[in-house]
Amino acid sequence: MKSGRMRQQLQLSRPVKARDGFESPNPDYVDVFQTPADVSSVNGREFFGAGRELGEVTWRITMRTHPDYTIEPDWRGIDVDTGAVYDFVAVLPSRQRDFVTIAAKSGSST
Repeated sequence: MKSGRMRQQLQLSRPVKARDGFESPNPDYVDVFQTPADVSSVNGREFFGAGRELGEVTWRITMRTHPDYTIEPDWRGIDVDTGAVYDFVAVLPSRQRDFVTIAAKSGSST
């Protein structure tokens, strides 16, 4: 992949186990590193759930591998410019060893 296609800056975050005031699990995220990435939508859908209209978009994120970290499916990426949050679903193998492809989802309720 040409580096010119990686126009978005993503801040990758991993979950950390934390507890709230009632000692209930309260997952939080800690920032790991920032990297350029190519983010493109694959598909989107609208559906009704819990009595309201919901939307969900599936994304394909391609980025260079980072030598110090192994990206896991429970991580998330945040677009530095727009603040959009991408919840990673799967880390897919790539033919090129210096790149990684990630399937992610984002959604909102109206």
